[in-house]
Amino acid sequence: MDKSLLVADFDAGEARYSLLESFREYAREKLAARGEADAVARRHALAYLELAERLERACDTEPDVIWRALAQDELDNWHAALQWAVTDRNDVVLGQALVGALHVVWAYFAPLEGQRYVASAFELADEKTPIHVLARLGYADGIIAMQHRAYKVQLSSSERAIERFRAAGDPLGVARTQDLAGQALVSLGRLIEAKTLLRQALASARALGNRRLIACVLRNLGYASSVEGDCDTARNYVAEAVPIYQALGAGLGAALARDDLGECEFRAGNAELAFQLASSALATFRAVNNQRFVASILSSLAMYLIALGRYDDAEERACEALALAREQQQDVLVAWTLQHIGAISALRPQISDEDALDAYTQAARIFGFVDARLQAIGSARMYIYEQGHDRAVAGLREAIGADAMTRFMAEGATMTEEQAVEEASKRRCLEPST
Repeated sequence: MDKSLLVADFDAGEARYSLLESFREYAREKLAARGEADAVARRHALAYLELAERLERACDTEPDVIWRALAQDELDNWHAALQWAVTDRNDVVLGQALVGALHVVWAYFAPLEGQRYVASAFELADEKTPIHVLARLGYADGIIAMQHRAYKVQLSSSERAIERFRAAGDPLGVARTQDLAGQALVSLGRLIEAKTLLRQALASARALGNRRLIACVLRNLGYASSVEGDCDTARNYVAEAVPIYQALGAGLGAALARDDLGECEFRAGNAELAFQLASSALATFRAVNNQRFVASILSSLAMYLIALGRYDDAEERACEALALAREQQQDVLVAWTLQHIGAISALRPQISDEDALDAYTQAARIFGFVDARLQAIGSARMYIYEQGHDRAVAGLREAIGADAMTRFMAEGATMTEEQAVEEASKRRCLEPST
């Protein structure tokens, strides 16, 4: 440091040291000249595999502020280790293990990058790939699919991973992945199977004493109860989960639980309470700059505001949600949010008959795009969206007639996403080039 070869950063409390770029390049050249570059890179990758496993444990037991700081500080180091091990194929098995161990990073910080690394890791799998590494890759794949709401992929990846975790003798891996598969089953409407699997996961989580997993399974059981229309049971599950998250310092989990409860209350007809709960969750995710969850909750807020007849406010939330979802390549959320914009066009009172016809035509085309897009992706409309969608579609059919409705929806089904956003931008706050 005295010679300015190293730079120290004390902002995080614990000193972190880095080389200036010119010295780093010089040192790398010297390592290569001495034939030591691969040995040092391997030690680095092994150290960061160990740190990824530490992050996984910290996520189970430490407050969010601790494990999030750990993850954010080390993203560049993990990227370098993956580049050496997987991309450059210097140690494929080590790289595969690292990709699977980084599921927390893929879930909260870099799902698109994780998707690429998981695909590469599976492509390189062969008889040398240990079964526990394949199991963890499957779990990571399911986690990433959940972020993209690709529920069929989430389920298939989880089911294969469960069998591999069993074969590897990893009960925690089995329980975690049962929870992931259960959530996918709920989203696909297979509730009996979902609840059976989730109850198995809950029993295992309690036996293992993993409190964060207990809270997560309780959330998903609440989700299943809400889909069934049993809001009292859903409230009870969420009420049990929230204090566990709070005791762990897991503010993100508690915020997700509040958002879950908002969906339950909306289904029970309490749109104002749903709006308040989701707004509280939104504040948490804005505070940590988690734009994926921000986009998701903004989309839900738009739906609640539509139900409350606050169409201008709903449009404002939907515009922001759509921009964020497109930026993050969340294709399913883009479609869901466009559906909200279509519902606003269909339901908001218009000044003139001409304006009304334009709005109805726009809404029908958007609905046609959304239906086709979700079918192509292999996802589905969320159960809580059905009420607003069905109400808007019924109103459109009455206003413009079934034949016109069918024709305009067919036109929408042929549109690209860019064209659908352009359609939604007419007389809206959106920019087609977003």
